[in-house]
Amino acid sequence: MSTRCVINFCENGEVVAKIYRHWDGYPSKKSSDKKGVDTDLEIFFDEVCSECRDTRFYDAAFLAARFIVWQAQENNFSILGKILGKLNFSGIGVLMKDPGDIEYRWFVDCDNDAKFITNRPQVRYEVVS
Repeated sequence: MSTRCVINFCENGEVVAKIYRHWDGYPSKKSSDKKGVDTDLEIFFDEVCSECRDTRFYDAAFLAARFIVWQAQENNFSILGKILGKLNFSGIGVLMKDPGDIEYRWFVDCDNDAKFITNRPQVRYEVVS
């Protein structure tokens, strides 16, 4: 069973980009080895810092676009992904509104001062009833 979620990239309290993720939408558990959205976002932030001179952690739309590319690559490293092609991924996409079957709603708050581009966004979530 997949744990679906939406990851909202926000600036100044407003959702700028809404990303749907079909799998592993839960928070990471301290007592488990499961990776959830919060762990994946930390890994993503680390890679942004190591690969990009300009992190744009303050730019929610730009960061969301990078997250889609990163997430697609992360989930397409299998032999099947190499056979079918780098654009043959599913389970992640851009939305206009929340679907009715999500279990978690995540928020990536990109409210950092623009001159401090290394400040990582704050991440929080809520359980959807």
